[in-house]
Amino acid sequence: MPSFLSIVYQITQECPLDCEICLRKYTFREKPINPEGRRNMVDILKARKLGRLNVTGGEPTILGDELHKFLIYVHNKQIHTCLTTTGFRLNREKLMQMDGYVDQMMISFHSVEPSDWQAMYSHRRFATELYETVMNILEWCKDTSIIMEVNTVVHRKNIGQITDIGWKLQQINPNIIWRLDEYYGMGLKEHKRNDFELGCGEFESISNEITGKFDRLFRDIHFTSLDQRKTSPGFLITHKGELVTTFDFRHTSTGFHLLRGAQLPEFKMLRDWSEYKKVCRDWGWGDL
Repeated sequence: MPSFLSIVYQITQECPLDCEICLRKYTFREKPINPEGRRNMVDILKARKLGRLNVTGGEPTILGDELHKFLIYVHNKQIHTCLTTTGFRLNREKLMQMDGYVDQMMISFHSVEPSDWQAMYSHRRFATELYETVMNILEWCKDTSIIMEVNTVVHRKNIGQITDIGWKLQQINPNIIWRLDEYYGMGLKEHKRNDFELGCGEFESISNEITGKFDRLFRDIHFTSLDQRKTSPGFLITHKGELVTTFDFRHTSTGFHLLRGAQLPEFKMLRDWSEYKKVCRDWGWGDL
């Protein structure tokens, strides 16, 4: 099945958690787009026939009402609205409200042990609170129409409990998409590679085990190996409005800034790697 070209918008770089396995590389030299600028950006994207926007961070929820107003604006433009979040300080009331303007939510779950969450994040109080919040969100979302996608990054420190994670998720809410990604260190976290990256064949082995044990027990299960993660084509709008490609986790500028009069081409349907490269060529970026 073809899918719309994936556009991710990093609405903020700020996050209170500082996760050890975070893939983001932060620079705070330029201020983010203001609320009016964000709305103008959405209008430009809609005019170019964008069908889906994934809003991520940093941690988007720290923006509070500013985030929710933006998501409502995106949704009202009839753009499939996805929110990637840790779940930080979300509650049942907020989730029920978001059911009206968030089509999909992506949330992380890397361990069944609260102590592991405390070790993974630098702020232990936030981590303890977050574990309980994520468990609740998985339960609360049963009463919504939000498509819930749970992401588990598989690494050296949790590979032994991936099966336990699967049973825990299946027990709480089998109507989720469970996505398992092989860890890949980059950016400011590159020095963590030896602590987290798996050995040869380990991810393939755990993928086969999970498929055998959980086939048809979830809404769907997706696996992304290290090589697939490095070469997955995608496009991202930075917090300052610049459109970049994300091939091999490198943020390569396309030369387009959404709010500086750039004449963007229409966003097309993207089916595979060859079409991604064709889009790059057609848009004048070369083979990025």
